[in-house]
Order: sequence, then C-alpha cells, then structure tokens
Amino acid sequence: MTTKYWLYGYYNDGQSIASIDIVKKYFPQTVLCDDFDQLLANLEENGQHVVFLIEPNFGLRQGVWIHQVQTLVSRSVQCVWVVNEIFTLNNPVIYNSPSKIMVWASTIPNLLIVAPGQHNFGTNHYPWVIWQNWLQDAVDVYKHPTMQNYINPLDPAESKPLLFDALLGGPRPYRTLLHDWIEEDPVLSAQTIMAYYGGKTTRPKLIYEPDMVLLDPIDHCGVVCQLQDIRARFSVIPPVSVYKQTAYSMVTETSGQHDYVFFTEKIARVIFCRRLFIALSSYGYLTRLRESGFKTFGNVINESYDLEVDDKRRWRMAFEQMQQLATMDQGWVLEQIQPIVEHNLQVLMTTDWHKKMSNDVNQILAARLNLKKS
Repeated sequence: MTTKYWLYGYYNDGQSIASIDIVKKYFPQTVLCDDFDQLLANLEENGQHVVFLIEPNFGLRQGVWIHQVQTLVSRSVQCVWVVNEIFTLNNPVIYNSPSKIMVWASTIPNLLIVAPGQHNFGTNHYPWVIWQNWLQDAVDVYKHPTMQNYINPLDPAESKPLLFDALLGGPRPYRTLLHDWIEEDPVLSAQTIMAYYGGKTTRPKLIYEPDMVLLDPIDHCGVVCQLQDIRARFSVIPPVSVYKQTAYSMVTETSGQHDYVFFTEKIARVIFCRRLFIALSSYGYLTRLRESGFKTFGNVINESYDLEVDDKRRWRMAFEQMQQLATMDQGWVLEQIQPIVEHNLQVLMTTDWHKKMSNDVNQILAARLNLKKS
C-alpha cells in the first residue's frame, strides 16, 4: 500500500519557516500543503497518509489549531506534531489547561509528538520523540570558524582564579533562590561571577563579551547579537571572558520546576567550552543527558540531587555541591574531569540532532504503518 507524506505548515509565519525547512530536509518525501481544506481533500485519496504538523503562531491567535489537529487525528492518518518550543504544550492561555492538552494527546494512538523535551511523571509520561533542536541550533553556530578561533584561548585544564559562573538570565523562582543562597555564603559570593536580570541584585543584569554588539535595544538572553561575523542569540554565545576567570559552571536551565526535562543552549555552551557543570533544573535532567550520550561528573561530586523529586530540595542539594566543590583542590578536579568534558564535546559536535530525531520518527511510523496494514 502506498504511503503519502504531507507537511502542513505556513511559510508566511516567520517562526514556522525553520521547522518547515528541517522537516523538508530530513523527510524529503513530504509535500507541503498550507491550505487545510485542500489537505483534507488530499487525505481522501487511496493509500496510507502521514501528516507532519507545524504549529503556526497566527494559528494559535485564531484559536483554530487544536480543532484542526482534532480533525486530523479523527481520520485514519498518522499525525506527527512538530513542536520547537516545549512550553507550547504547557501554555494554559493557548489550551485552557496544559494538563488537558497533554492528557488528551497521550490518548491518541495515531498522534506522535516531536518536541525538545521529555515528560517524567503520571499521565504525561508517554512515548514521544525528543528533538534536541536547541542543541543543534547552538552547534550550527559553534561550527563556524570564527567561533572555533574565539574559544581557542580557553584552556579547560588550567586552574582559574575564581570558582563559579552563575549567569542566571531571566526571572525564575529557582534562580532567585540560587542567587540568594550564593550571596549568603561568603566563600561562594566572593568566588562566583553572577548576573541576573530577574530580581533584586547588586550584580550586573547581563555580562557582555567585549566584541559583542546587540542588534536589538532590549536586554535579555534571547536578543540577537553580532560577534565579529557571527549573528546569533545572546545566550548561544559562550561567555569566554567569564570562563577564563572561573573553573566551573552552574547551569540554571529554562525549565526547573516542571515535570519535564528541556535541554537548551545554556547547557550546550558549557559543554562546548569543556566545563564541569552543576544543573539547577528539573528532576532527571542529568539522567536524560546521559541517555542522550553525554557523561556527567559523579566521579567528582554527588549528583544524587538529580533524582530528588521535591523541587526546592533538589535545587538546594545542587547548591550544596557548589559548596562541596569550593572545599576541593581545583587542580585535582580539573584533572579528573578532562576525559568527561572531551567526550561531551565530541557528542555535542558530531551528533546530527535533527537526523537523530528523524530516525526515531521513521522507526515509530514504520511500526505503526505496518501494524495498520496487518
């Protein structure tokens, strides 16, 4: 039986363009259709059908998207919902209740969600394909020759005058807690370069690289900037000037108090610069990193915080590992972690994260389509 592949998306929706191009590259058999009625007419043709769905911003504003998805999954087609931002699936403004959309999606046997994250608990823990598009987005920048030259002065094995960087970014409850815990600890306060634009602080809001030029007057981590001949989001650019001064990184991820894990450029830039990191993030964050091929630092610190379910307790346990590292010989620690950081760099830079996603999707689709045939 012939299987026909469709791509339902809108090139005139700016944020959809990148996702559409990725799907077209890694699933070249797809045919783009941006008219929903025409798509439905195509699905009346003989054979099996697979529809890739790229969610448009304007579709959300019109409030029609979920109705369209519901219409498609009610038909005898395989639907692949490609989501480039994990928070889309947990937005109560869009879906009335994030729990409702996730529970609903988990009951649909012909709906496959492709998203940059993994749920951990309860009814939200169902098979879907993890798409590390945020890692790939950073890797594409890091492969630029200018970026390679930019980080060359960094020696990951060389002792640094300070211990930690904690570049906290925007407002999050766990970031505010960490900020306050660091400032209350006289050793860490003196030995940490910190920035935070999400709360009261005497520290700088952001720390800019000397050659960086902002292309938008708004100061936040997502602003586009120019670094020599590289144009990228501020948070993608490794803060080399900070890393030259500090031995270890505290990564405060975008998601830290929800029941899903989400890797972003925040972890990518630390791995790219071959650094030991502690993660202030969600339950199972380190576990998911290891499942993705990376290694973490259980040979040096206690990483049991990763499996603490209580959010605040987990964050505090992670902070306590900062305190523990402050008592350890930096030279010995850096020596111990070198095989790990070199391994992580190789995994980050040599993995085609889009291809990995497409392989996983194709494997699931093949199984579902064969099951349907039988």
